[in-house]
Amino acid sequence: MNLSEINYILKEIKKKITCPHCQKIFSNKEIHILGTNRFDGAFFIDCESCKNKLMINVFLPHMAITDINMDIEIKIVSINKNPVTKNDVLDMHNFLKELKNEDISKFIR
Repeated sequence: MNLSEINYILKEIKKKITCPHCQKIFSNKEIHILGTNRFDGAFFIDCESCKNKLMINVFLPHMAITDINMDIEIKIVSINKNPVTKNDVLDMHNFLKELKNEDISKFIR
């Protein structure tokens, strides 16, 4: 995606998506670009109002290179996980310590 396509998508996100918890309309500073390639992008939204977090995948199925009037498909996934605790960190540390001599590539995606 080029900059004009990303800007178009950001406008569409702000126009078409509200927070599923508090119905707030998102601002630019709440929308973060995680990554893009030629036909899709991943965006993270952190609602300042209710602290809900969203992951949005945007797909540009029939995009012409010069066409700015794109049809976009948006998929929203709400991320409502508890914060990482000290115990979570210690558990992971102990888990990794036990794997010291094992090949950890099987645990990495």
